[in-house]
Amino acid sequence: MSDRRLFNEREKQTLYVLAGGRCARCGASLDLVGWDADHVVPHSRGGQTHISNGQALCTSCNLKKGATMETHHRLAPWTIPLRDWQQQLKRMYFAAMKQDFLAVASPGSGKTIATLSVAHDMLRRGDVESVIVVTPTDHIRKQWLWAAHNVGIELNPQPIQQRAMKDFHGLVATYHQVMSAPLVYRFHAGNALIVLDEGHHIGDDLSWGRSVLAAFGESPYRLMVSGTPFRSDNNPIPFVTYEDNRSVADFVYGYGRALQDGVCRHIIFPAYDGEMEWMNANAVMRANFADQLADNQSRQRLNTALSARGQWLPKVLKEAHDKLMGIRCHPDPACRQSDAGGLVIAKDTKHARQVADLLEGITGERPYLVFSDNPQASIDITAFAKGSAPWIVAVKMISEGVDIPRLRVGVYATNVATPMAVLQAIGRFIRVQDMPGLEDQTAWLFVPHAPEFIPIITTITDERDHYLTLSDDAEVSLERTQRSLAEDNGRFWEIGSSAAVHVRSYFHDMGFTPEDIVEAQLMGEKYGMGIQPGEKLAAFILEARGGRPGAILSASPRETRPASNGSIPVAEQKTAYCRKINNLVNALAYRIGVPAKEIHTSWLRRGGKSHGDSSEDDLREKLQWVQQLLDETKSGSSHEQ
Repeated sequence: MSDRRLFNEREKQTLYVLAGGRCARCGASLDLVGWDADHVVPHSRGGQTHISNGQALCTSCNLKKGATMETHHRLAPWTIPLRDWQQQLKRMYFAAMKQDFLAVASPGSGKTIATLSVAHDMLRRGDVESVIVVTPTDHIRKQWLWAAHNVGIELNPQPIQQRAMKDFHGLVATYHQVMSAPLVYRFHAGNALIVLDEGHHIGDDLSWGRSVLAAFGESPYRLMVSGTPFRSDNNPIPFVTYEDNRSVADFVYGYGRALQDGVCRHIIFPAYDGEMEWMNANAVMRANFADQLADNQSRQRLNTALSARGQWLPKVLKEAHDKLMGIRCHPDPACRQSDAGGLVIAKDTKHARQVADLLEGITGERPYLVFSDNPQASIDITAFAKGSAPWIVAVKMISEGVDIPRLRVGVYATNVATPMAVLQAIGRFIRVQDMPGLEDQTAWLFVPHAPEFIPIITTITDERDHYLTLSDDAEVSLERTQRSLAEDNGRFWEIGSSAAVHVRSYFHDMGFTPEDIVEAQLMGEKYGMGIQPGEKLAAFILEARGGRPGAILSASPRETRPASNGSIPVAEQKTAYCRKINNLVNALAYRIGVPAKEIHTSWLRRGGKSHGDSSEDDLREKLQWVQQLLDETKSGSSHEQ
């Protein structure tokens, strides 16, 4: 970049267009002449003369700004108690204050609140003027919007409306939205804290990585937070530091520590075997999960077990539902959770519908069904999370970042056998639920006793980083082929499977059999331990036999979460105002016989602003104006009658 101080004419024209002809601070209309192209980060403090660090200001705002970089945001002091690890993260972050910081925290441990606390301090201190949060999915984007609002930070999901700066502290977007308009986000990122949520997704699509680099490559601060900071391929993650081909995190709070601190739930994995039979070309194959098979045959065996046409999957679903009903109707109030929910992760859309049919036959109630092709997916996920329906079936939609604390039972009924996919599924069940009186929060994830999954499950407490293997393209292609969702077209089809048999349960790094559970139940009765889940008692006994304290099985402390004050985010309020205004304008246009566009134009002629440029106060004023006109037409009509 050049060291020149002044913007050239072409850059000034670009800043004017990006600002929509309005001052970036006060929103006033700018004349074609008589406005200032200003540095977001002052040139005297190292700010570069480039459109990514430029803004269009009216002369008055430019004189007020000077070089003090005082933030225009007004935030109340932070009042939410933080856990020890969250406070440690903040101390380490502000001690480093470097451009790129990678924080790895176990799913369900509270990394969103920790990150928002950092952002809150940076805004109040004036380190940055805004915050931009980028997420992998639209549902997670909405969760960040509400979580930020609950701590006083208002984020705008519409970057083209960012000119109404007094309403917002920054933006929230998905990686796909950034890919669609990287220069728009670059314009807003000059003096912003960039939060990249689950940043390993940036490598999912090369275009995502390029757009993130284009949008945020010049930003002064980038904070990447992730629960699974590694990938199954060799795509390096932008803004991550690598040493000896291994990613280096600046802060790590793993599942092991989270369990010790009582931050996350314990999870038990009932694993099921059975006899599977399928056609492979012209040969009939029969095997259970203990049989050694070639990779392609092992994949066919797993697909046969997961088929809705056999007996294996219905049996597992039935036992999972029994476990869920046991939690919802437990005789001991300390173990009872009436709104406990279950999640089945299916292979694809067709499979998800078949699973939903099976569950409906078992439970008598149609489960929620969500997948990417369903436009109602995000709404259905929210409805399930807030309701008490027993089951939801999903294809990829409920992954990292989706917060449904009432999930207690799951069935992993997909053939995606990568560590990342399995760990993301586990992350949906380990979040502690804030429910007074609920002491036992153990969760269960039912899985095939298949060689594809058991090694992953038995090492879930490992600390995993993204490791670049530097293998050639052929090896990468082979790995992807082995894990492919696609079945062998024309050469393989399922014949059937026997009823599933529960052969072993896994509790962290130990396994116990159904016989161990029976023994534990007898010992529990003998020593007066009361009504307890057999699996949990078995785990307790194995802990004791291994010389490890069983105290970690005690109830987990509740997470302190920000409680909403009943208000809604400013972005949601403005959307509601726009919807009300448009409805009233349409009604008025119909009543007086003119196009709705003419009424909006009349508002602009009166000195009003377009919806994109309007603050919340502006929209409220327009709503009152339209309502008054409509009332006058109704009054006139009534008078005429």
